[in-house]
Amino acid sequence: MTYGKFHRLSRLFGERERILIMAMDHGVPYGDVFGSEGIDGHLKKAVGLVDAVILNRGVVDTIDASLLNKFELVFKLNGITSYSSDPYDLVMLSDVEQAASYDPAALSYEIYLGGNHEHARLGELSGIIRMCDKFDIPLISHIYPNEEKKNPEIISHCIRLGLELGTDVIKTFYFKGMKEQLSRTARPVIIAGGAKMSRESEVLDYARNAVKEGAAGIAMGRNLWGWGDATPALVRKVSEIVRGKKGADKDE
Repeated sequence: MTYGKFHRLSRLFGERERILIMAMDHGVPYGDVFGSEGIDGHLKKAVGLVDAVILNRGVVDTIDASLLNKFELVFKLNGITSYSSDPYDLVMLSDVEQAASYDPAALSYEIYLGGNHEHARLGELSGIIRMCDKFDIPLISHIYPNEEKKNPEIISHCIRLGLELGTDVIKTFYFKGMKEQLSRTARPVIIAGGAKMSRESEVLDYARNAVKEGAAGIAMGRNLWGWGDATPALVRKVSEIVRGKKGADKDE
């Protein structure tokens, strides 16, 4: 590994055993979903609890820079709106060279396996990995089953695919029994939250299970910041689970 990648991954993980990432790239697919507080308001409540945040370029350009500096930046490269006839066929919104000027800890690219677009997206991802190597920037590959199906066999394939292609960090869904595969996967695997869960207790159980299976971290969006007045308390509880704080194995 080059020093540039090592340095950025050290910024992302530091001395922590696991990391908590807040995904806030949802404005592209879903529109104005962050409520009256906006992204800034949610981040203010997450300072010291969340290690990094996933953002699109326009938000990075307009957010309070002093606030953003309290987190490591994961710069999102692609996306698509939910109005598309195929909302899983994401398109490039930025490129690696442009993203590098923002000095992110990592870039992120989202891909879904099993759809008609898979062949094109795999080729695109391979090219992005080569460009990330050129600029010494780690890539977090968000690799999911098409239509966000929680099929353990396909999720397992997503993990293996990330390793085979040479991505630096793999982000995918949790499945029960993934511990053995994670233990022999020579790249960090971070667990995504996916669609909004119906109860906060489900989020906490999901995070606990992922940690017990050996995940290198949790990356959640709506399931982390989407609970209104209850959001700050939930973020703290998830942070304690990820960081292995005493008592985090029980609901308060």
